[in-house]
Amino acid sequence: MWKTLRHYCNPNDGRYEDLSKGPFWLNVFRDFTAGLIVAMIAIPLAMGLAIASGLKPEMGIIGGAVAALVGAMFGGSKYQVYGPTAAFIPIIAALMGKYGADDPAVGHGFLVLASMISGVMLLGLGLARLGRIVALVPHSIVVGFTIGIAVTIALSQVGEMLGLPHKMGYHFMDKVHGIYEQATLINWYAVALALCTFLIVKILIRVSVFIPGPVIALGVGVGMASLVWNHHGLVLIRDRYGEIPTNLFKFTGPSLPQVTGTVVLDLLYFALAILFVSGVESLLCSRMADRLAGNKGTPFDPDKELWGQGWVQIIVPLLNGFPHTGALARTAANIKLGAVSPLAGVFKCVLKLVMAFYLASFLGMVPMACIGGLLLYVATGMVKPSEVRQVLRHNHFHIALMAWTAIMVIATDFLVGVLSAIFLYGVFYRFLDREITPATTGTPEAGPGAAGLPVPLFQRAVIALHQSNQDSALLAYAGMLARRQVIGELCFVHVLSDTVVTKPPAQQATVMADMRAQTRRMIPNLPETTVQSHHVCQGPLLDRLLETCVKEQADLIMVGHRQDHVLRRSLARRMAKLAPCAVLLVPEGTSPNVRKILAPIDFSPAAATSLAVAAKIASLASLGEVTALHVYFDESRTTFEGAGQSLRDDEMERFNAFAAPIEHHGVRMIPVFREGPQPASLIGAVAQELSADLVVMESRGRTASAAILLGSVAQETLANSRCPVLVVKRSGTQIGLLRAFLLKLLKNEPGQMFD
Repeated sequence: MWKTLRHYCNPNDGRYEDLSKGPFWLNVFRDFTAGLIVAMIAIPLAMGLAIASGLKPEMGIIGGAVAALVGAMFGGSKYQVYGPTAAFIPIIAALMGKYGADDPAVGHGFLVLASMISGVMLLGLGLARLGRIVALVPHSIVVGFTIGIAVTIALSQVGEMLGLPHKMGYHFMDKVHGIYEQATLINWYAVALALCTFLIVKILIRVSVFIPGPVIALGVGVGMASLVWNHHGLVLIRDRYGEIPTNLFKFTGPSLPQVTGTVVLDLLYFALAILFVSGVESLLCSRMADRLAGNKGTPFDPDKELWGQGWVQIIVPLLNGFPHTGALARTAANIKLGAVSPLAGVFKCVLKLVMAFYLASFLGMVPMACIGGLLLYVATGMVKPSEVRQVLRHNHFHIALMAWTAIMVIATDFLVGVLSAIFLYGVFYRFLDREITPATTGTPEAGPGAAGLPVPLFQRAVIALHQSNQDSALLAYAGMLARRQVIGELCFVHVLSDTVVTKPPAQQATVMADMRAQTRRMIPNLPETTVQSHHVCQGPLLDRLLETCVKEQADLIMVGHRQDHVLRRSLARRMAKLAPCAVLLVPEGTSPNVRKILAPIDFSPAAATSLAVAAKIASLASLGEVTALHVYFDESRTTFEGAGQSLRDDEMERFNAFAAPIEHHGVRMIPVFREGPQPASLIGAVAQELSADLVVMESRGRTASAAILLGSVAQETLANSRCPVLVVKRSGTQIGLLRAFLLKLLKNEPGQMFD
């Protein structure tokens, strides 16, 4: 017990281990960057969630900051971000509606007491090592109460989004009746502002995690309300709650109204509800965080996580806050932004308070309609179609549990819906919980298809030479491809630096002769049909190589790379972006063999082309198979251990349909599915794991602005791969920033990965 207690009270545990992996200050900077952007995202969300709970907006700001600090110190996860969450809204709103309607301070004091009791219980659960008990809650019930909470939140904000002047009741029918009674009083300017906020947040967050969509949306809302629609009856935060104070810290102690049996039962009821939500959300979020980050080190500790949650529920409400827990969306953003340790949570705390201090006057100018639109985005984001599909695929019993929980949460309240569903599960699971055996699916049979291969062989390849020993691997690989008839003609080119004096024709002829001797020596036994040509030119390296590709009408350019070169294969990455043909990078030390080909795919038409190219190369290399890798990730899947197999079944079905029309060239296509948010990293890891000696992937190329802001999987793979990478270029112009935004926004689930 004492050993466990010492471990729980030690903030400097194994969760900080990744700070020492690589440059320390670089890792600290990554945590700082993640903390900064998450803080920018969290401020508007915290205000909206506090308002939806019946509390003042500043309570969400200070509560989220303190929760981030306490969780970073005493929690059990490396990556989890703590803050206000939508799941608490029905509970806190019900409590404030009952005990804080006349005096919000009395209601908040009662909330503090209930939260502290739940915190003590969470501490006890952590010490008793009961963290894994959350895994026993059926996935269908978790999805059901998530749907119910989402509907409840959306309905609670209808009044703000419609600009209705009179407050509506808490219960479902009260809200419906309130909307009906005030239907003629709708403020269409508020409706437009709410929808505008919703769309801005949804679009920008989907485009890039680096864009703080909520902040931009609220900025647009403030501008519209202040400059354009300032005389159209839009209600601002300061109109309803007063100005946001700059001194956020305030001690708010617990209090209890007149002690009666009803009050005691309510106290126990709300304490249990807070306990359930904080425990379930926090542990599921921690599990998701480890999966999203691909954590290979110290895994999250569910028991210590409950211990940390206990302190969050005790400390945060005492400092003018309310119950907080692990926030799924903000945790996912934290990881995608590069956080490596709980230090990101500490930075989030400090930066959030600093920004709130300087933005206090601005935050009071935010229209309530914007808060409604922001919470509508939160509500719609809570329900994940993939999670619902998992339940629908499970069995009829779990479908009924999901529906029952959702309906009861909406019609009654949170705890009644959840506890009644758990009771039904406990009574009937022995009789009704039967797994549905999925139909087996296999690898598609090799054979011809409709798509075919646009260019079966590379007719002419340009090979960029340095005329030094570093060319040996590149030339040996080119010779191997020529002997296997992957390449038809070889066009060798050496570019003289434009920093030296232009060499006379005689000296250039000497360079040409040396190049011919080098290629003959390093590429013996070429087929007699292989045509070779040699070129020497002078000027900027990239420009001259691109000119040669166009002049020679090449459909492939091959470049090498020294392992000790300081740049991250910048030439290959720039060629992949600009060249009008395919690009093959051959790192120094590469063996001139093709024994295993890995073809990353994303189920797009472009990926079908690259997979067909990989199959053709495998056929020419006398290989029997090609491994097709699809990287997927669904950050909503935080529960239900069987969901992994369910998702893999979905992936197999999609792969069968995807591979059917592709020309197989007598080669089997073996699908491999890996889960993770960073495709390029997983491509490298799988290539190393399978000992692949060639990666074939597709890219059309992005402009510099699009690549910088949105990234490129193909370029990242080129920068880090240990084996040769063939990037098959699509015809057409490059994808610009606007089009890349639209593709990323409109793509299907998993979308186009290689662009």
